[in-house]
Amino acid sequence: MKTSDNFKKTIESYLQKHAEQNPRFKQRFELKDKNINDCITYILNEVKKSGCNGFEDDEVYNMAKYYYIADKIDVGSKVSGSVIVNHSADNKKELNPWSIAQSEKAYLMREIDENYTNEGLVNSFREDLTNLNKEPLKYWKSLPIDNYKTDPDNQGRYEEVKFMLDHYEKKNKPVSTPNPKANKRATNGKPKPKPTKIETPVLEPVYAEDKPQLSLF
Repeated sequence: MKTSDNFKKTIESYLQKHAEQNPRFKQRFELKDKNINDCITYILNEVKKSGCNGFEDDEVYNMAKYYYIADKIDVGSKVSGSVIVNHSADNKKELNPWSIAQSEKAYLMREIDENYTNEGLVNSFREDLTNLNKEPLKYWKSLPIDNYKTDPDNQGRYEEVKFMLDHYEKKNKPVSTPNPKANKRATNGKPKPKPTKIETPVLEPVYAEDKPQLSLF
């Protein structure tokens, strides 16, 4: 995905200022195997996976920070398209698993930033961040959902965690395979007739330039 120089410079400028204010992040920002081009590629692939078109500034910046914080990360391949930087757009955040996960990442990264002098806490939050990205069901199961359920002030959090647990449990549910013996009994022991093969005409490929526009800010 081709990005504007303005978008790239905006992200890079934010990260540089954040690194100046946070020594621990500065160490990650200066790693040789990290670079702004891969960071931008990661952001755009995350945008594509989300299915959303509009994002707030903080959501984009948090994706950029996560790229540098993560030890191992798949940035994805480059895709064609363009980026629209538009601060005046009224982009409503959609309630979906991706947006909830991004908010959770933002919370964990904020805790890492604020507690950078406490190595034990930082390592704990980084482990949570890794689980959230690599093993999301494990992460959401580790949260005290029963405490949220009985706390009147945490009903929103309870609904959010419950939603994510339901989502990932359904996603990880094994797909049942048909039983050939049961199928045979259903047809009274007679094998099913072979379907008639229909010749499908081969069409010439049509090439079109696919360049979706994404409004990130």
